[in-house]
Amino acid sequence: MLVLDELRASDYPEIERGAARFLDDLLAGVGPKQSRNLLQELGLTRYEVPIDSRMAAWLGTCGFPLLLNSGVLGEKDWYEFILDGLQELCRKSGVYPCVLDAAVFASRNKNASTDANIVK
Repeated sequence: MLVLDELRASDYPEIERGAARFLDDLLAGVGPKQSRNLLQELGLTRYEVPIDSRMAAWLGTCGFPLLLNSGVLGEKDWYEFILDGLQELCRKSGVYPCVLDAAVFASRNKNASTDANIVK
């Protein structure tokens, strides 16, 4: 797919957004979160991240001014509006959104890595 080839060769948030929208439109039943999950699983994104319950809860603890739920995050325009705010937070912090996503995931994972369960 040309869209994914372009994504592999790019470091532009706009290209990632376009690829996520493309998958969302192309694949029946896939929404904004799932399209970003797919791209993230393929290792193709830095800026477009899935906003799930962990991220929504973390944003709530940081004083994010909007209440996030699955209804809001299921709407493309709202999802992108929230993600724009998250990306701006990351830009000002000097960290890629994918790094923040990984940190939030790890901090809220009940099965977090410990010395006992890490393969060395």
